Amino acid sequence: MHEIQGQLKTESVILPSDFIEEIHNQSFYGRIVKQGIKLTLSEAAYLLHKQKIEIVSGTKKLDFVDFFKLASSNDKNFEVKYIVYEDLRERGYYVQPSVMDFRVYPRGGHPGKTPSKYLLHILSERKITPVHELIECVETANNLKKRVVLAIVDEEGDITFYELKKSVLGEVTTTGLPQLEEEATFLGDRTIIWNSKTSSQLHQQGFYGKFLDKTHLQLSLVETAYLLKEHVIRLQHANNEPITHSEFITLAGTIEPDFQLKYRTYEDLRQRNLVPKTGFKFGAHFRVYVKYNREDKTTHAEYLVHSIPSSHQFSLSDFSRASRLAHSVRKHIIYAVISGDSITYLEIMRIKL
Repeated sequence: MHEIQGQLKTESVILPSDFIEEIHNQSFYGRIVKQGIKLTLSEAAYLLHKQKIEIVSGTKKLDFVDFFKLASSNDKNFEVKYIVYEDLRERGYYVQPSVMDFRVYPRGGHPGKTPSKYLLHILSERKITPVHELIECVETANNLKKRVVLAIVDEEGDITFYELKKSVLGEVTTTGLPQLEEEATFLGDRTIIWNSKTSSQLHQQGFYGKFLDKTHLQLSLVETAYLLKEHVIRLQHANNEPITHSEFITLAGTIEPDFQLKYRTYEDLRQRNLVPKTGFKFGAHFRVYVKYNREDKTTHAEYLVHSIPSSHQFSLSDFSRASRLAHSVRKHIIYAVISGDSITYLEIMRIKL
């Protein structure tokens, strides 16, 4: 019979204070409380499975199966928490409870020796996750000067780790665009600038548009809205009827349901001296260049940026696909989360832990 016996208390297990040195001080399990050592359900299950402790509920001794069933009924996320906890402990990490799920110490570190490095938020792959929940995780981690990591557990119990962080994509500056009021024609879902000199100037200096031929520049909806607002172009229909900026915003919204979200992000990126171009090939709204050299054919877009409202809820399978695609094309995937007048750039990156 084991010497160390713990009592199940709904969402924790309490061990006698006689074992503080062995369990807490040497092996870094649990927290010291008035009653003794308080273990999380994940810690208790791990120690029970390792035959380091026994657990009773009232007077009934629990085996691992009994305890696992009870713990699962007491904590709806117990199974995925245990999977992650067991994985990290088996790989030599010290893990303790945190304001999220766990805080994890770097390899070679432990409580009392080094500060924890990561805060882990644990999710099942089927969990529909509001973006505001992820932003709150990042803000909490930033306040504690930690890195926040999502641990997503799939249906076979495999774990994928993603780091989350807010990205700062440069400072907002004045654009300095020339107010040319150049004539441009809106044709269905794009705009054509007819003047060859203006077409060349805009394409060379700001990588606006794409040439329809060698002299005429075609603009996307967001480019049209931006250049119209900045008085670079003067827009009209094919019948020469003028279109104001507000009229165009309304019109573009009927053509593309996501236009308002895309345009808010496009305008902000341009004001930060970045160059956003369509990211359609990559399943995102924009591919974004930090520096674009038209003469250098190897110029690489650093980011994929996708605009979402602050009410957005993630399917984690979509989350996984976006991250894997971005990694395969050597880019960072960033979500532009739009709330009122503000935009939060949320970057996700798959990592090994």
